[in-house]
Amino acid sequence: MFRLGVNEQTVSSQKKSDGLVIVSCSSFIPLKRVNLIVDILKSIQTKVKWIHFGDGPLMNEVKQKAVKELGENIISEFKGYVRHDDVIRFYKENYVDLFVNVSELEGIPVSIMEAISFGIPVTGCNICGVPEIVTSQTGFLWDVNFKPKEAAKQIESYLTVEESKKEELRSSAKNFWNENFNADKNYKAFIKDRFLN
Repeated sequence: MFRLGVNEQTVSSQKKSDGLVIVSCSSFIPLKRVNLIVDILKSIQTKVKWIHFGDGPLMNEVKQKAVKELGENIISEFKGYVRHDDVIRFYKENYVDLFVNVSELEGIPVSIMEAISFGIPVTGCNICGVPEIVTSQTGFLWDVNFKPKEAAKQIESYLTVEESKKEELRSSAKNFWNENFNADKNYKAFIKDRFLN
């Protein structure tokens, strides 16, 4: 089996403040369940900035839900449609504490590959190919029918742990990307197997 992959990335921004940043990236359609991210965040007491990249038919509904249900400790920023290059630039220029994906149907998400290529810990649900990339080495794997309050506790526990523990997981996520989803390695291995042997 040959995996896809994404290019190696370097982060030009180090954590410069106590602010915590969570990022998600998907369309606003039912199977992506972006509304559940609001359900998770409303149970978090820590100050967090949540940034979402993507648009879709449910965007306004989720934005209204966020305004209505999230406390003052959660700042939400909906970027709408953003070019892929600009998303990558954002990761390069901004420190992200956690990438969140709660979709009920996925293959192996490229968005998660890209996050771990920057050493960003990730979440995802135990469906389809997601367990191949969301592991204890990269972040937190949830049951597809997870309880938002329990997910919130897990996220908050991670976000408030000492920085050395966070750096361990970030380093582990980056290493996991290099071992499994490094495009340069994977594509060369595919070419060698299929065309040079």
